[in-house]
Amino acid sequence: MIKCAALLVFVVFTCVWARAGADSAARGTVAIIDEHLRHCMSEVTTGIRTGDPVRLVVAAHPDSQWIRASAEQAVQERGGILEAEGGTAASVLTIIPVDVSTSYANTESADTVVRTITTSIRGTLDTPQRGMSSVPCRSTIEEKLTREQAERLQSEQHHATRAVLPPRPTTMWQDILEPAIFVGAAVITAVLLFTVRSQ
Repeated sequence: MIKCAALLVFVVFTCVWARAGADSAARGTVAIIDEHLRHCMSEVTTGIRTGDPVRLVVAAHPDSQWIRASAEQAVQERGGILEAEGGTAASVLTIIPVDVSTSYANTESADTVVRTITTSIRGTLDTPQRGMSSVPCRSTIEEKLTREQAERLQSEQHHATRAVLPPRPTTMWQDILEPAIFVGAAVITAVLLFTVRSQ
């Protein structure tokens, strides 16, 4: 009896530990997009030299403040000097967020979804000495998650870090057979009720 109880405790502990390990392997949308933004901004700002005065322009996007903060950090890491909006800096860095988003798609299993996180940025650096250079940066991550993981790992903090999960796919049983059985049972019940009452 004690061996069975110990085995049961061991099995439950192992299952809980395995689930926790699977959850920790998947990262949140904020962490993934932030990492990709930093990588893209590092690529976009390669033409900035130490001491260059830079005016930063970020195109309209629901998360433009987040993207601007990442770009400002990249400029400062390159040694550039950020000028205020409307400044007369010789160099202008324009960031265009082409697609910064999270989306979900159904899989063959009703309990899982594919999460797609896309970070696509185009940066244009216009400097008087080196002219204009345009750097596109795109990364896409797809991973299969349970619906519960997908809900838990997305964030309401930014527009790009959340999306509506698609409805669960239905089966032929749910679409056709189940309603047909219910209707058939109702018809048979009504027929039997009236048959019994008429006798």
